[in-house]
Amino acid sequence: MLQASTADADIQDSDYGKYVVELAGTAAEGSSGWVYTVNGEEVMDSIDAHELAAGDVVEFKYITM
Repeated sequence: MLQASTADADIQDSDYGKYVVELAGTAAEGSSGWVYTVNGEEVMDSIDAHELAAGDVVEFKYITM
């Protein structure tokens, strides 16, 4: 999914699949981190588990809880 992006990303394995630890110089820390949407809808799958279709729009957002 991030292969099509020019952003630098640090992606690591977790118990739940691949997780974006850092994206474009902003690292996840504490209870804050990166989530993503596909076509405007929040996705609960890890980034390696969600299948994309042609034309899907993926957006990453940094959230603070």
